[in-house]
Amino acid sequence: MPLSGSFTKSPTPYRGNPLAVVQGAKGLSESEIQRFAKWTNLAEATFLQRPTDPAADYRVRFFTASQELPFAGHPALRTAFAAPPLTRYESVDEPLVQQIAQAIGVAREGIIDSSWLVNGPQWIGVRLSTAQEVLALNPDPVWESRATGCLNAG
Repeated sequence: MPLSGSFTKSPTPYRGNPLAVVQGAKGLSESEIQRFAKWTNLAEATFLQRPTDPAADYRVRFFTASQELPFAGHPALRTAFAAPPLTRYESVDEPLVQQIAQAIGVAREGIIDSSWLVNGPQWIGVRLSTAQEVLALNPDPVWESRATGCLNAG
């Protein structure tokens, strides 16, 4: 069972937020996963398993020392670095960028860069000019991309 350590950056040594990422946890029982998460003595641990949805490439389970969580932001982002490598990293076609701008409620000129970021899930990353613009987003909670056939509900 491969184990990766993942840390967020900190200007002070040993002050990052550590996370245990366990790959290939398919044979572990629920109690073994929980016991392992507690053993790491970290705030969170993630476990990569085979997907339960045939459309997915892998499944991520999030645990604290005492319980499983339905989702956790920091572990999700850090686990992406330990998950399968990117299989697609390329620019996004202009019509789709225009659809994304509409879905997130910004003018097309507000998106200064975009890229496919695929390591299983089909993600598209977009970059805006400032953090304030990102924080001010008010995306459409349900948006269907006719170009990709994806429905994002969020």
